[in-house]
Amino acid sequence: MVKVRILTGVTAASAAALIIPSLTGCTADAADTNDDVGASTDNNTESIAGSGVLALHGWSLNYSSTSGGDEFLRVGERLKVSVDFHNIVYQIAYSDTALQQELNADPNKVKLTAKLQYTKTDESRVDASAPVTWGAGPSNTTVGTSGELVIPKGIKKLKLEVVAEYSKNGQPQTKEILGSNGIQSEFVVFGAFTPNKLALFDTMGAERRTRVVEGGGAVKGANLLVSVTDWRLDTVVDKSSLDLRVGDQQSGGRFGPTIVPAYGQLEYEVEAVVSTDDGQTYQPLGLSKAMKPDVLARADGWRFAFQGSKPIPADAGAKLKIAFHVKAFLVVPQFGILNGRYAPGSRILLKDVWDNNGGQDYSLPITQQ
Repeated sequence: MVKVRILTGVTAASAAALIIPSLTGCTADAADTNDDVGASTDNNTESIAGSGVLALHGWSLNYSSTSGGDEFLRVGERLKVSVDFHNIVYQIAYSDTALQQELNADPNKVKLTAKLQYTKTDESRVDASAPVTWGAGPSNTTVGTSGELVIPKGIKKLKLEVVAEYSKNGQPQTKEILGSNGIQSEFVVFGAFTPNKLALFDTMGAERRTRVVEGGGAVKGANLLVSVTDWRLDTVVDKSSLDLRVGDQQSGGRFGPTIVPAYGQLEYEVEAVVSTDDGQTYQPLGLSKAMKPDVLARADGWRFAFQGSKPIPADAGAKLKIAFHVKAFLVVPQFGILNGRYAPGSRILLKDVWDNNGGQDYSLPITQQ
């Protein structure tokens, strides 16, 4: 089943976005960081920004929506920071048992502050902070929760630091919990470049989905960045059904050399065709592979997306229609293959398919700015 979902209602967000070099510094709104939340319409990100929590669990900092939203952070998002007290104590004094015992006995001996550093579209930075208050959590735990912080307009990234103040041997101490422990704490924010927007073609499980991350549709006179994720491509070609075996290879095992199956690499070529006049005419759209793009910034480095920017004409119609042509190739290693099924170094076309919504093409609304 194919699902197309255009986000236009009130929802929330989390981390990650796309490399958007062609979309920077586009509007007056992008430079205005004085208003925390603007008027809500289908054409700006505030219409779908909600609320969420940046929660520290062990050595990992993650975002989760508290208002029924998705995984993306957006301009206008209302954020709180949540930490576990005993985890913070361990981060402070993991090698000092006596200090751990002293701090664990009284949470008030640890003062925490959540500090955000916002990066604007012009690369300048703005700081914000909120105190963290200790309280009762689930299963008799002690949890710290910060005051609410709202992501201003014109912000494209944010970075969190949790600063602890405490005493050791009667001497005041200050420690940056995240930075000192190498915890990834930077998030990409969507909505800084509106009316330019991102159309994301990805998957939810086995189902394909389409989302305009900033809400509404494409905007006349602006750019639409189209992104197709690797997992979407795996679904389109039914990767699990492809035979990637290219022969055999030698492997050194516990009991000496042995022969094992050898597999090649799967590579994609992706092209798109786009119509901005309700399907009357189509033009090609070049898509380039981006390793670990911002939309997948907090995923492993091997993930990728194919993306390209489409200018929307001022006289565009009411709908943008788009379809993707996907080719999957098996790349055979040049050396080390025994009983090879293909010529060394060859590139074999395994699948040539269209991702076009069952022949109807995917459709996005086009609106006035």
